[in-house]
Amino acid sequence: MYMNSHLKQMLFKPVNYYVIGILLLAIVYAVFSLQNETSLPSISTWLLGSFAMLLVWQFGVRMPYLGMISMERLVQFHLLLTLPIAETLLISTTASLIMPFINKTYRMNSYHIATVRALNNLAMNTIMLLTVDWILRLWLSLPLTALDSLSVKVIMFAAVVMQIINILMIYMYFLLDRKKVSKLFTPAYLFADFIYIPAGVLSALLWQADNPITFYLFCGFMVVLLFSFYGFNRRSNPQEAAFPQAGTEYPTNFLEVDQVTAAIKTRCDQLFNAQALLLLQLAGEGHIKSLLLDDEKISQKDLEAIMLAINTKEEMDFGQLKINAGIVNYMTALFKDHSGVFARLLLIRFNNQAFMVSDLNLLRLFVQRYRPGLSYALTFAALSEYKNNLEEKVKERTRQLEVVNQEKSELVEKLKMISKTDALSKLYNRRYFDALMKHYTDKPPAQLALAILDIDHFKQVNDTHGHDTGDLVIQYMAQIIKSWSEDGTTLFRYGGEEFVVLMKDKDINQAEQTLTELLNQVRTYQWSKLKLNDSLTVSIGLAHYPASALNQLFELADTALYQAKSNGRNQLVVSSH
Repeated sequence: MYMNSHLKQMLFKPVNYYVIGILLLAIVYAVFSLQNETSLPSISTWLLGSFAMLLVWQFGVRMPYLGMISMERLVQFHLLLTLPIAETLLISTTASLIMPFINKTYRMNSYHIATVRALNNLAMNTIMLLTVDWILRLWLSLPLTALDSLSVKVIMFAAVVMQIINILMIYMYFLLDRKKVSKLFTPAYLFADFIYIPAGVLSALLWQADNPITFYLFCGFMVVLLFSFYGFNRRSNPQEAAFPQAGTEYPTNFLEVDQVTAAIKTRCDQLFNAQALLLLQLAGEGHIKSLLLDDEKISQKDLEAIMLAINTKEEMDFGQLKINAGIVNYMTALFKDHSGVFARLLLIRFNNQAFMVSDLNLLRLFVQRYRPGLSYALTFAALSEYKNNLEEKVKERTRQLEVVNQEKSELVEKLKMISKTDALSKLYNRRYFDALMKHYTDKPPAQLALAILDIDHFKQVNDTHGHDTGDLVIQYMAQIIKSWSEDGTTLFRYGGEEFVVLMKDKDINQAEQTLTELLNQVRTYQWSKLKLNDSLTVSIGLAHYPASALNQLFELADTALYQAKSNGRNQLVVSSH
């Protein structure tokens, strides 16, 4: 069944009829043109000429799916300007028939395509060479031995005619082969052949000269140039060098999935003339992971039906399906890498134009070319997603750690504050007072005043009104002292009803004056809000450094406080020491 289908496609493919037609045309053209020319080249000339043609074709610049750009014009014009047309045609015919069978890429893994292309090249080169030879012989005397303005113009005109014939015949070939030719042709493909024509003319002139060494040096230079150009072309496509059967049409840093899939879609549009194209990323066991390419011409329901019907493990397959009372022609290919199948390409035609074996062979080359790039892009995308997720997790963990560290810092600061603050009055406690005095002892300030305040008759408040009221008195007293204090003043609740005030960089008179104001503020405060019978007062003892030693300030202030109590309370006493 497969063989019958294959033979049917070979027989009824339009491009095959085209090739047969132009081959017959070329034969008639040759017979008509060569009526009086039957010369044959020498064996050496035949072999060297054929080898030169094969060499420039084999090491030309590959144009994917079209063929190649080569130095063939160099060899062709050398032959046209130095040999009779019959000998030139024999050399060209030999090379044209051999070339597709020795170049796997050019024949696209198909000997059928190799045969068709060999015959097409034979016919095309025959028509081109006969036409150009007629033009050259119409105005020039051949073989060419010298250049003048007329010969330059004639050669230029002949080159243009040759290129026009070449492009038109290639256009017809790919048009009948159902390729979107307008997208395949590029300026480089259309005009690159012209640059080798002057070299062919120079080669012919050197061959006619009396100095063969110059000609051989020129040939050696052109061979070096050919291999250098070929090597440069391969180096400019490092993925193609790394994967001889799976080159690339984009640079190695072309790792964006969207860019790779866009390149795949563009090339599929050019080569396969499909009405719908889907590229599916596959997960384990062939399940669809995502749609990399979807032109939305197929409904989800139809896609599921098609995928169910073509659920094949074959790397390449094509055929027909009946979907919703309509015929669907499909062609599919699997993309594989070291980890297994990772994508499926699906081409759909809704008309009666079936895919052919040649399309399948072309698709095989297509997949080989794009498989590495797509694999790299998907792997890069997966790694990028993993990296981004990992970075996001790290950021989240970092944020959590920052919150924890902030809470820890706040807790530490809170604990520090608790450790040096009196819970009732919210003033510094005795522990912090001792630490600060030790600091001042190690690094004495210029002046330091130390005052001890004691609430007068505080025991009576507790006994009469209760300890809750006593606590309120302590809190109110702390507020009064805070509102009175200035910069450079540090306040402490030393214990019970005793408070300590440290005033840095104040002389004894300033300290005495400000403490007297505090004494008056306490006495005039509205203590009635606490429902006390009498106003509260404080007694204050004051000592000053450097009048007294730092390590004796507290003791001297305490003695002065005792003196204030003895003198009747509600007063300030300054230590006399």
